[in-house]
Amino acid sequence: MERTNFTIACIVLCLMPALQTMSQESGSAAKPAESILRLAASKLNNGEILLLNSSHQDLAWMDLLEKCIIERDTMLMTPLLKAAVNDPGYRFDIEDVLMIKEYIHRHPESKDLIVRMLKDGRLTCGSTYQMPYEEMYSGESLARQFYLGARWVRENLDGYFPDTYWNPDVPGRTMQMAQIMAKSGTRNLVMSRHEKGVYRWYSPDNSFVYAYSPGHYAEDFLYLGKSFDEASDMLAHKSMYWADGYNTRSGTVPVIPVLSDWDMSPAKDYSALISQWNSLKSYRNEKGITIPLKLPVIRLATTPEFISRIEESTIELPSIKGERPAVWLYIHGPSHEWALRASREGDIMMTVAEKFCTIDALLQGSFRKYPEERLNRAWESKIYPDHGWGGKGGESTDAIFLAKYEESLAEAKSISNEAMKSIASKIKTYPEKGIPVVVFNSLSWLRDDPVTFTISFDPGDTRSIKMKDASGEEVPVQINEASKYPDGSLRKVTAVFIARGVPSIGYKTYYVLPEQKNMEVISASGKTVETPFYKVQFENGGIRSIFDKELNKELLKTDKIGGGDVFTLKSVGNGAGEFADIQKTDMEGFDIVSNHSPEWKVTENGPVYIAFKIRQPIRNAVIENCVKIYKGIKKVDFDVALLNWEGVLYREFRFILPLNMTNGQVAYEVPYGVLEVGKDEIAGAAGERYTTICSEVHPRGVENWIGASDADFGVTMSTSTAVADYIDPTGLAVGALPLQAILLASRRSCHGEGNEYLQTGDHYYNFSLTSHKPGYQNGYHFGRQANEKLMAIVDPDMALKSFLPEETCFFSVDKPNISLSAIKKAENEDGTIIRLFETGQGETEINIYSWFGIQDAEKTNMIEYGGSKIEFKTKSFPFKIGSHSVETFKLTLN
Repeated sequence: MERTNFTIACIVLCLMPALQTMSQESGSAAKPAESILRLAASKLNNGEILLLNSSHQDLAWMDLLEKCIIERDTMLMTPLLKAAVNDPGYRFDIEDVLMIKEYIHRHPESKDLIVRMLKDGRLTCGSTYQMPYEEMYSGESLARQFYLGARWVRENLDGYFPDTYWNPDVPGRTMQMAQIMAKSGTRNLVMSRHEKGVYRWYSPDNSFVYAYSPGHYAEDFLYLGKSFDEASDMLAHKSMYWADGYNTRSGTVPVIPVLSDWDMSPAKDYSALISQWNSLKSYRNEKGITIPLKLPVIRLATTPEFISRIEESTIELPSIKGERPAVWLYIHGPSHEWALRASREGDIMMTVAEKFCTIDALLQGSFRKYPEERLNRAWESKIYPDHGWGGKGGESTDAIFLAKYEESLAEAKSISNEAMKSIASKIKTYPEKGIPVVVFNSLSWLRDDPVTFTISFDPGDTRSIKMKDASGEEVPVQINEASKYPDGSLRKVTAVFIARGVPSIGYKTYYVLPEQKNMEVISASGKTVETPFYKVQFENGGIRSIFDKELNKELLKTDKIGGGDVFTLKSVGNGAGEFADIQKTDMEGFDIVSNHSPEWKVTENGPVYIAFKIRQPIRNAVIENCVKIYKGIKKVDFDVALLNWEGVLYREFRFILPLNMTNGQVAYEVPYGVLEVGKDEIAGAAGERYTTICSEVHPRGVENWIGASDADFGVTMSTSTAVADYIDPTGLAVGALPLQAILLASRRSCHGEGNEYLQTGDHYYNFSLTSHKPGYQNGYHFGRQANEKLMAIVDPDMALKSFLPEETCFFSVDKPNISLSAIKKAENEDGTIIRLFETGQGETEINIYSWFGIQDAEKTNMIEYGGSKIEFKTKSFPFKIGSHSVETFKLTLN
């Protein structure tokens, strides 16, 4: 009997897999989990679960960059291409274009196959070159993500056009990104670290895109690989989220997204899971009765398909408008200061290079010599670094990113200089007036600003210099560096003067005249300086007072902390490991320059400015602060050096201006616009694990400036740093609004094997201050031009047929709230692209003027596809631009 029972038991055990298979094939199984029953009873039961397959790829971070490139080839791209070829139903989303470019570079023979898989819909790719920190780049750099992304794909991969921007890792969205996307032909955004859902995300001009967040991009991946019972239970449970507020339109098939995505994950095969789920047709209850079971069918799909389907099946998707302030700020600017300084300068110089190269080509009547390939390579280097700083092998990755920025900046400077020299050679100058100095303005408004230039002389030529403009009016000039020959005559000088009325995107010519009398030395002492604009009082370690004589207002409140003070405090953080909020500083090890009472000394004094300087060791570093107070314009410069920095982990340094206001409205520049704190952020918190109200997130990533205004006055501070703050971490700025620039933070990578961001050595920073009537619009131009300086070409070679006058404006716009951000050669043709944006003052009727004759004009999208004809005159065209709008025009000029 026992033997018989044992034999029967063995037979049953042997047959059990077959019996289970028969049960599943007949659609009958044991009672499933309650989550599955709830799903079967819901409105979603006749829908589809769209399994979205992807793999999250930082450029590096998981390992050395080259190792990650190899792994993307062998672990991901090669297997998924094989799977796509073998299965017509295969689907996979590749996050960005750089992954495809890398693979084609390694496997040129794969290009046709990739094109076929993209056009067949088995694969999609993201529409950007890579996945950036958005607030870290200028508007034009963000636009180039789509030029070198979606446009490159269309031009090089047989017309395929990607329409989805993937950036699922970074918790931050700059407020104009939806507009940049929409006007570049990208309709969808895949993000995460945000409340789960699909949204219409609006920019302030009311452009919008469809934004999908799975909550966290790895949320579904983590359970999909478990046993079928566990995976199906979680799958059903999470599917129910999409029954509330989504799939509300009758007559449509409900859709449920499931995103399989993880860092460096291979192309996963979910065929067994799909087959087993789709075989669940019925189950037997505890009485053995077969109960029908209707569940949504699972199939592979692409994310663009899902977003399109959920849009169709939902009457009204929830809306979001504005900026989600970035949380991962410390990983780039303060923790990679050298790199971000080069990046920010490159953002400016790349557009300068394009503007003056375009003008030079138009003057020559041909784009034949336009350095298109050099500019494209420089742009590619400029936007190459993604969000994957640090990580495993992070020293190598960070060095590569720094080298890319420096390469782009050096090329942009070289191209700009060549173009300006070529333009200057076409100007008819007059040797009898002196040595010409041609001052170039790359911004789209008339400017009064300092210009620095260097000039050399032969022995005995001169002992001093003076300057005049083209009309012969003398211009104050100040020599700040000079070398001499043995006879006392000048060999080389670097000098500064205030160029006034330099035309928009144009130039103005001045002349240097040698003089035989010795340079005048103006002595100065004391702690108070007075100009037509300011009365400035210094105290040991800081500035006690800046009094605006025009506004009759004291700008600073310095009871416990000085104006222009520099302090250090503890700053524990781990880069992108700020998984819920920005990690805050504390006062451990606090030190501040003014506590040591160093004495200010006058280092320069002349007709243009007076300069004061202090040098003071503080904890782990030496601070030098040079303050320049200009005598002919309303401007104060702070040149701060952080010297002999010892590279101690978890320290932070800040520069502070404690403003004499308590309820000021803070505003700062963002890509293609201006953000007012408390007004322009998305409402509430971002969700998922991020619970801080977005308007309360700080510090902030800023472009060229930050400022504040109350009912009485406003202050604008330009900054060379990428991150700024307006909340006091010290408790010393009592009753003040403390504008701060974060100079450096020695944090570390959140990767377990990642590097420390020590940045040992010397660092240099530049800030400029002006005051004005209330409102950021009154300081906007100053904030931009303090960083985008006037440039000088000294004694240019004159062409045989010089024809340009001594002063010219090539392009301009007649309203101050408009900024021309780009002038460039059109892609694939000899047209001229002009891009401009409105800075938040409202819809405006404008006229854009050109020195060149206009033969044709059309409005196009941001990456130069499509177009509609617009009205134009011989040398201008009118346009009504919307508030916060970014617009692109294609002109045919002669």
